[in-house]
Amino acid sequence: MNTTKEILHAALLKIMDANRTRFGLQAATLMLQLRGEAIVASQDEIIQALDYLGSRIPPLVEETRPEINRENRAWRITAEGIRYVDQHGL
Repeated sequence: MNTTKEILHAALLKIMDANRTRFGLQAATLMLQLRGEAIVASQDEIIQALDYLGSRIPPLVEETRPEINRENRAWRITAEGIRYVDQHGL
């Protein structure tokens, strides 16, 4: 049985896999994309989930250019995240 957090993590990876931009996606953009998957999450919940996915060993997502502007954080999927999506059929 998938928990709410696991469902959110899987949906975020699926969305990021479909949008492999080098500049990354911001939490607000991901929040709108999640609604298309019938998942409602706040920006804070999304940021927590992305921070978790980025802290895994190996990281499944990475923050893009965090040194430039902490107010407009953005994340992109890593090569390991792409492999994870493929392996789990997300």
